[in-house]
Amino acid sequence: MNAKKRIKKILTKGARKVKYRKGFGIHSPFVFSLITQVIDEKLPYYDYRKLKDIRERLTPPRSIKNGRLLKNSVPLKLVYLYYRLVNRFLPNEILELNNDGGIITMALAMPFSKAHVTTLGVDDIKLERVHGIVEQEKQINVTILDDDQNKWLSSLPDNYKADMVVIHKSDNEENYSVILSKISSIVNPNGIIVVAGINSNAYIRKFWTQLTLHEEVKISLDLYELGIAIYHEMLYKQHFIVSF
Repeated sequence: MNAKKRIKKILTKGARKVKYRKGFGIHSPFVFSLITQVIDEKLPYYDYRKLKDIRERLTPPRSIKNGRLLKNSVPLKLVYLYYRLVNRFLPNEILELNNDGGIITMALAMPFSKAHVTTLGVDDIKLERVHGIVEQEKQINVTILDDDQNKWLSSLPDNYKADMVVIHKSDNEENYSVILSKISSIVNPNGIIVVAGINSNAYIRKFWTQLTLHEEVKISLDLYELGIAIYHEMLYKQHFIVSF
């Protein structure tokens, strides 16, 4: 991220903290509860320590590759948020796309033992890391598919449904076109979609905007780092900007 983008991000998130903090001004009980009890939840969960350890094992602090200093790709606060979302919605079937290397897979699989996580990716190196950590932790409720993600999505049977879909950032714009064409038929009523990096570039932002316009999406929340879209048959369509 260049200096100009970094400054813009800092200023945008600072303005959000002033205007949109702690659910102020939100009149929907469902959304207010989601913000105050899940998104802004500060109490530690028992599994947080284990997730932090797994994250450091996947990308050790100050690890070097080809002379370049590597950083953990996913901030801990986001790892913990995925965990809390699963803990809140208790999805039975979770579909993870554009897998980001394993730490979010674990955060999705650990909170609810009855949940089944199906994960696919477009980066073979990241998928190898997922295989390794899932085997090490004996996380039996995770299925890792090595199929071509776009072909797999395009050939999905009509009866496949997910209660939660997690979409990580991808450098391939085509991935988002395929996902957008299939997403409405995949997600169950009252399901949830989490999209990473909605402000990171133009085509992910476009994907997020088009997703929120889907008739089935009733609640959409822009947390800057990611977006949350919720299917809910009993709610009116509303969009919220949330400080996170």
